[in-house]
Amino acid sequence: MSQEAAGRDAVDPAAGRGGAEDPAAGRRGRPRDPEVAERVRRAAAELLFEVGFEGTTVDEVARRAGVAKATVYRRWASKDELVLEAFETLIDYRVPLPDTGDVTEDLRTIYTSAIDMFSTEQGAAWVRTVAMESARNPRVAALLVAGMDARISMARALLDKAVARGQVRPGVDPKLVMELFNGVTVNRALAHQPMPGPAEIDQLVELTVRGIAARPSDGDD
Repeated sequence: MSQEAAGRDAVDPAAGRGGAEDPAAGRRGRPRDPEVAERVRRAAAELLFEVGFEGTTVDEVARRAGVAKATVYRRWASKDELVLEAFETLIDYRVPLPDTGDVTEDLRTIYTSAIDMFSTEQGAAWVRTVAMESARNPRVAALLVAGMDARISMARALLDKAVARGQVRPGVDPKLVMELFNGVTVNRALAHQPMPGPAEIDQLVELTVRGIAARPSDGDD
């Protein structure tokens, strides 16, 4: 989504009134509108993708979401909390974890979605920004780790199903599986090299599946 499109999609008629409808709702004891929180998360995710952690501000997130800054702070106590949810929203939105019943197809779908995201100039720049900011800023690194932990938990659930189907051997670490692929994309982005194409994605899938696949000898001892 472009910056202009994000701005258009986030327009709220009440924005010009400073988001007054939300404080009033709070005073009357009405529940908070979940659509407002979703709009803020999406706005923060797109901004994070475009300008990185340092460039993401609560002021700009509020502007794009069409709400008052106070509305954002009533839901997230700090920029760090908002950025963490934005990171998770961004990855979940652009690289969803499928559950096709076949670990090979699951991996191919995940890898293809990630490559589609990182193959654009904006996507590669985002990878470089995240890598560099994490290296120099422990706060950003901690947010990245927290966001990846949630993703790893989801990947573990998928691998557990693959183990139950006899496709993956027990004990495979989902963190390592994710880091193997992340290493390829980060290395290509930092070196300003093209992301893997379809043939390379097939090779990456094959290498990963061979590494985690159940073997006839597993459990024989």
